[in-house]
Amino acid sequence: MNYRVATFTVAILFLATGGCGSEDLQEDLQASTVSTETSVPVTETPTTAGNIEQGNSMAEEPQQAESETMKDVTSQQEQETAVSDSVERRNSWVAMATQLWKQPHDGKLAFSPLSLNLALQHTKLLTTGNAEGQLNEFLAGAYLPKTEAVSNLLSQVNRIYLAQDLKLNSDFSLPESTALLDFGTSEAAKQINAWVEENTNGKIKDLVSEDLSQVRLLVANALHFQGSWATEFNPENTGAQPFIDEKGDSSDVPMMQLSDHEANYFADQKVEALLLPFAPTEDESSPAFHFLVLKGKERLMVSDLLAWLEEDSHLSKLTSLSSYQSKTLDISLPKHQIRSQFELIAPLQALGVEDIFQPSAGSFSALTSEQLAVSQVLQKTFLDISEKGVEAAAATAVLATRSMKEAFQVDGPFIAMVVAQPKDAESDLQPVMLELVGKL
Repeated sequence: MNYRVATFTVAILFLATGGCGSEDLQEDLQASTVSTETSVPVTETPTTAGNIEQGNSMAEEPQQAESETMKDVTSQQEQETAVSDSVERRNSWVAMATQLWKQPHDGKLAFSPLSLNLALQHTKLLTTGNAEGQLNEFLAGAYLPKTEAVSNLLSQVNRIYLAQDLKLNSDFSLPESTALLDFGTSEAAKQINAWVEENTNGKIKDLVSEDLSQVRLLVANALHFQGSWATEFNPENTGAQPFIDEKGDSSDVPMMQLSDHEANYFADQKVEALLLPFAPTEDESSPAFHFLVLKGKERLMVSDLLAWLEEDSHLSKLTSLSSYQSKTLDISLPKHQIRSQFELIAPLQALGVEDIFQPSAGSFSALTSEQLAVSQVLQKTFLDISEKGVEAAAATAVLATRSMKEAFQVDGPFIAMVVAQPKDAESDLQPVMLELVGKL
């Protein structure tokens, strides 16, 4: 059977399965050409506000114990609700990918849910109230590695930067990953960007702009993945072949080939998928990584594939090993690179994360008396698919600034009028003189 990825109908996923031979990939979904996903709570190591170290170890958040006195009926209802919610939340990366695909792009993008989730998880450690609840809901069911060195294939690091003059509440415990920084100097951006570049194998550069003078806190994540195929493609077999894009246009691209290759294959009436393993690691406790390619059996667009993923049980089927069968295939896979960058506030707001962007919400009131709000959520990604394997990198930054006084500045076209307010309190304002100004 020939499995040829030579049309526009491609969605690529990295997946990790538990080191103990787990058959369910659903909760271990780690990355995609629109992805890199996560779950597992972290425990917080307290650091008092008066004693912040320039550390870089990841904070861990305490697990909350379930009540043992809960009535059986209530417990059953909550379990049913949790299952329902879990199904929805497992689709969160699909919903985010759908939001990003609607934005302007050049026909391809690479997005890392894992990097975003880790950055938001560390942001959550600094929040309270509705903001904390919304982040909890967004991150529920996500795969969040407990350690920075997930395996010898995937590493990730996190850092919380606070303005050195930020007025901290004395009773707030900060994670060990917190560092103080003078955002008022150009060295601040250089330091952050150098940290990102170092932890992404040099693949992500200039994540943040030089002017960070308004920033009061910044939460950053950087990750790097490099995996070799369990069976490598022979470079001598790579040759130019047509790739048909979403507009139906054909262009020649370098196409890698594997002949008579036994692979895990999934299909239903509409789509088909291939699961290619990466070479295993020596550490038996680390996840096993795979490369998942989803395409239409017939001519489907990326938006069609995303819509299929959002339909009932499709994602569960796609990410369950039991859905796949071993099949001998001739495989054609395009060799390519993707670089993308995003501003993620609008997609996050569309998915229910709202309060951290509103100055009046007091999202960071447990941390500081300053009125802060997130003003940017940035992500840059890199993805390289070659005969030897896959290299991927991503970095995400969450930037919060002090709430500024609102201003009303008439520096463009306007309408103005002199109005009269009659003694009758119920009467509307009545125009006496009107001006329409388009030029002065």
